[in-house]
Amino acid sequence: MLTASRTFYCPTCGNAVSLMLGRSTTCNRCGRQVTPPLSFQMTPGTVALPARSSALAPRSGGTPGIVVALLLYFFFPVGLYLLWTHPVWPDSQKWKYTIIWLSLFGGLILFSLFFSLFIAMAMGKI
Repeated sequence: MLTASRTFYCPTCGNAVSLMLGRSTTCNRCGRQVTPPLSFQMTPGTVALPARSSALAPRSGGTPGIVVALLLYFFFPVGLYLLWTHPVWPDSQKWKYTIIWLSLFGGLILFSLFFSLFIAMAMGKI
């Protein structure tokens, strides 16, 4: 019996995943379950594979990852929005960067608040 496999792309991270007829597998990079589309139908003994459709290609649209990283570093609100709308980064990485930057941003606000309070106390205004 001839079993055909075809390379598809994970809809979450764009990683290449080899699928066998009628079977699903998980993506090695993000862990999402990838199943062959309905157009991947074959009768026993045939080896014809469907043409590559645009729905199976990795997502390449959107802002490049380096631009998102730079905006996250230099202009936090826009960078955070682009981080969460970027199609390639997994959710675990998005949460990690969000928590890191929110804690740094919150720490900066608290530091400036306490510093201004300290200066006001030192000048005798409080």
